[in-house]
Parts: sequence; C-alpha cells; structure tokens
Amino acid sequence: MTKKVRIVLFAITLILLAAIALSFLIRPKANQITTLTLTDGLGPTINSSAPNFNLPQLTLKGVAKTLSLPKGKEVMVTFFASWCTDCKQDLTLLSSYQNRLSFSVIGIDSGDSKTAGENLIKRYSLKFPIGYDPDESLITGSYNTKGLPFSVLVNSKGIVVASHLGPLSAALLRQWQNKL
Repeated sequence: MTKKVRIVLFAITLILLAAIALSFLIRPKANQITTLTLTDGLGPTINSSAPNFNLPQLTLKGVAKTLSLPKGKEVMVTFFASWCTDCKQDLTLLSSYQNRLSFSVIGIDSGDSKTAGENLIKRYSLKFPIGYDPDESLITGSYNTKGLPFSVLVNSKGIVVASHLGPLSAALLRQWQNKL
C-alpha cells in the first residue's frame, strides 16, 4: 500500500469517527422535546392554513363515511402506520390521553391495508376518528413529509400552530394544549 493510499484511508477513517462522535453530541436527551418546524416544501408551514382532506373513515366495521378536517375546532392530525414502531408508541400514548386532551385528534392510517388499520383501532382501543390513506396520497401530497409518525396541531381557525416529526410524548401533548 502506497503512502498516498494510507493517507486517504486515514482521512476517511477520521471523517467517519468525527461523524459518529457528532451524531452522539447532537442527539436529543430522552426527556427533551424536539419539535421539527417544517418548511421548504416539507409539510404545511407554521401559521399557514392546514390542508384539508377527504378520506374514507376507517372503523372496526370497515370503511365508513368520508372524514375531513373539522372547521372551527382545535385538532391534532397524526399520521401513522402499523409497521412503524414509534407510531405504535404514539397510539398507546394517545389512547391513554384521548379523553384528557383539550383538542380533538384525527388519525391518518397511511399505507396500510384495511385489516391492518382495523387491528390498530382494536388493539389500542382508539376512539378518535381514523382516516384511511392506503396509497399515502395525503402524507406525500399536501402534508408532504418524509417520515412517520408525523403530527400537526391546527387551531380553531384552521391554521397550523405546531408540527412534529417523530414520536409524541406526554410533555409535548401538554405543551401543545398550552399553545391553543
């Protein structure tokens, strides 16, 4: 191995080690609230109108009436899927908080089969309405985000006041209740 190759390999190794060290330094602490404000075409921006939608509502009896963003109500729209581990954590949290929140919750099951969505409703005893978006057209369209779980808080005027990419926490839900 030539000296030039060794120097290049050494430089690459240093860069990789620095990247790993940096990822540990910027990682949030477990109890720290991290809210991602989406801009630059990634989801609805804060202080903009929340995109409306018309989706079939998923129930334990299959697909029911059409579900859309309610007018004049404070609501959190949360996107999830059955294969998403963090989403299951969110559904457990929302199930335990669903009667204590000062805002309504609408779930959007993205990319699942009807059976998978029905199983989530049953498993987590979800009482809030669930929109069914099997082809992910809403999350990749007007809500344009690149990951799950994803939640958006909308005030009674239909304006986005907060958004969060990643798992929810009780602290974040309390913070969002204080925003409205």
